[in-house]
Amino acid sequence: MSINPSTQYPGRITAPDANYTYGSSKNESAPGVGDGTPYEIARANDIFGFQQALLRAAGIVPNGSAETQLVSEYMQAIVELASGRAYNYDESGVVNAYVLDLRTNQQGPRSLYAGLEAEFIPTIDSTGASTVNVNNLGVKALVNNAGSALLFHDLVNTRSYRIRYDGAAWRVTNLALITSGNWAPKLWDNTNSDAEGQTYNAQEGTWTRVGNRGFITGYLGVNSLGTLNAAEQVRIAGIPFTSNTSSETNGSVSMGFGSSLALPGADNNISGSIFPNTTYIRCYVWDSVAGPSPLTIGQLSAGGILVFQGQYPILV
Repeated sequence: MSINPSTQYPGRITAPDANYTYGSSKNESAPGVGDGTPYEIARANDIFGFQQALLRAAGIVPNGSAETQLVSEYMQAIVELASGRAYNYDESGVVNAYVLDLRTNQQGPRSLYAGLEAEFIPTIDSTGASTVNVNNLGVKALVNNAGSALLFHDLVNTRSYRIRYDGAAWRVTNLALITSGNWAPKLWDNTNSDAEGQTYNAQEGTWTRVGNRGFITGYLGVNSLGTLNAAEQVRIAGIPFTSNTSSETNGSVSMGFGSSLALPGADNNISGSIFPNTTYIRCYVWDSVAGPSPLTIGQLSAGGILVFQGQYPILV
């Protein structure tokens, strides 16, 4: 709220111009004429309101002493707002749909504009493409600084993120180059299904993402194969990022340990490959000098254990 002098005091204000869009004060033409700009409650409260809004936003209680150029609580309030109070928000949304709320005593922007900035700590990690609604000004896409959709765990609830509006979407300007987390390996056959009665003794994994590269480790212990087809290829599913779509950028996986397997021969080794645009590892057994064959569900066997690590290009 603020008064418009040119409409509040018609005829008693200098007309609006380039220097004063809503008019400026003027003196009386002669003492007692009453055609000068009055000093009355609306004008006084306009100033008091602004001063007290500054103090309230900064959490400052007036100390009772007059302002000086050396010690000014109003200036302290402005410094605090410029140093972060004005653009830090609380977050109250859900996964991939973030909502930024004003903090206590703060006032927010009235509209979106290119260059507007905000900062927040998400309450929950992102898992993919996301949106954000800042100060109830509208839901907009939340993207990385290059304009691409966010990926799994780009946002984590232990870090503060600065975002800038580009006129169409909010861009996160300080995403971490390296992120990490955990994942749970799963066993699939060619149907890519979790619902075939397969059960596990262990499902442990870690991941690290460096830019557009993913690095994974895993420990998969199978209790029961359920109705998985014994003749079909072993697929280890659940890797945290979709692989790149390029046909020339397969990921590679090596097996560091295995037990309770039913391989064709004692000298066979197991490896894995992550094909383009997938979220699982295809497993192979090196059973010939000519090259590997698909590792089958039957060769893994109930009770089988695989310990592995690998790397692959991520779809960004």
